[in-house]
Amino acid sequence: MTSSIPSEVLAQYPALAPPPGVEPNLNIPESRAHSVIVASGVFTAILLIFVILRMYAKVFVSKSVGWEDAACVMGTIFSVGYVGLVSHVFHSGIGAHQWNVHLTVFFNETTVKELKATNFLSSPMMIFAKLSVLLLFFRLFATTKSFRNWIYFGIFTILLNHVGGVLLAVFLCLSSDPIVYAKCSEKTVILDVVISVINIISDFCILLLPLLVISQLRMNGRKKVGLCAVFMTGLDACISSVVGLIYRVVQWHSDDTSWWLGPLLVLSLLEVNMTLITGCMPLIPVIFKNNNLSLESFLSSRFFTLLSLRTKRSSNYESDDAPSKPISRENYVEMGNRNSKDKGFKAGDGDVV
Repeated sequence: MTSSIPSEVLAQYPALAPPPGVEPNLNIPESRAHSVIVASGVFTAILLIFVILRMYAKVFVSKSVGWEDAACVMGTIFSVGYVGLVSHVFHSGIGAHQWNVHLTVFFNETTVKELKATNFLSSPMMIFAKLSVLLLFFRLFATTKSFRNWIYFGIFTILLNHVGGVLLAVFLCLSSDPIVYAKCSEKTVILDVVISVINIISDFCILLLPLLVISQLRMNGRKKVGLCAVFMTGLDACISSVVGLIYRVVQWHSDDTSWWLGPLLVLSLLEVNMTLITGCMPLIPVIFKNNNLSLESFLSSRFFTLLSLRTKRSSNYESDDAPSKPISRENYVEMGNRNSKDKGFKAGDGDVV
């Protein structure tokens, strides 16, 4: 559809009519591209540091790699790929006010395909990031049937929200023609807002789940605050998702897509990376402990000494929230040391193993 328009002609016009009194600057315009690329690179570097430390702790120290670690690695891979796409897109000229961008940029089918790819890639990286945290909570805290059901519900909601959103977006914006894509993007704005709202709710639920468990532990307030601080990094992900929703609403009411797209993509990346880092935080201290001490032993002896668990696994799964019998510090540490020999995680155990 766009091949009939010579690129030389398109290069003479801006991609958007400027506001009254503003002259287009197609040569050296003010742009957010550099800031977007640098911020994305910094956030990714920080994420990689935490993920490398996490995997070192799980592979070489506790020697117990689980499904949550696989989800973390997959989320990291998608996040790095997302950054690569974002950097390439913003090298093409996007990032300035749209009236300062050549019309050829938005009529380039390669650019349109890359923009679509960033939108579609955000869903799987978000899914794996949140799965890595929920599966970690399942391993550490799923001592009651009700808590496990909340984990299952959270996983179902996340999959439905993001997989369903991607399928709808693909259906609405299947074409790579720039004009058709521009029109279909207007249809998906409301879909993006709905997905963002559900995403915010899930972020706050993930933040609150461990805090509710910690509040029921029989330990002094200082230890509870310290333990809560380990998981409070998830608050950054919540803030990023809220600010991202605000930017989506602003972009919804603005035609200056090129200018607002950068912060929106960076906030999506920050939300994913902070979610992944939240799942890494409980693992980091293991590196500084004795190499023969497992993650579970460290958590139980240092933080979860007074955590009440059911002594019989069968009654643990059959009952819901019946009062639990506390386990002594010595027995708990002994349990952790025995379990440090385990090489993997059986999905569905539900105990701290």
